[in-house]
Amino acid sequence: MTNFLVVLALALSADDLVIAEGGKSSATIVVAVAAGPWEKRAAADLSRKLEVMTGAKIPVGEAPGTGPVFFVGSAALAAEPALRESLVRVAKKDPVLRADAVALLRRGNRVFLAGSNDESHYYAVSELLRRWGCRWYLPTDFGECIPEL
Repeated sequence: MTNFLVVLALALSADDLVIAEGGKSSATIVVAVAAGPWEKRAAADLSRKLEVMTGAKIPVGEAPGTGPVFFVGSAALAAEPALRESLVRVAKKDPVLRADAVALLRRGNRVFLAGSNDESHYYAVSELLRRWGCRWYLPTDFGECIPEL
């Protein structure tokens, strides 16, 4: 038993973002009051997927709590103005229709997820979930594959 605890302690580093432990979390998801429909849906979907992964309900609100914070969409752009510059740098120059771009940034226990428009805010959240191993094979609960860790 002692060896297991030592291995577990070594597995976590100071840079790890702990969202939940034992089915409990102090994390929050922040979305702007004037968020667009896709931005609101992104925050709600992130909350639901995190609950599936951690067993903890992560609330969506307008203000950060005391623990880890996920800023989504325009709330991320307001909290971390440098994201706008990042989005401009990666957006396609002279697009035919429009330039979609996403930015994901972590600073300490704050995660900023934003895009260049309402739909792109959703794409930013989807990209984070994809990096965490989430997959969708059909657009239903039956068709999703969400890791438990």
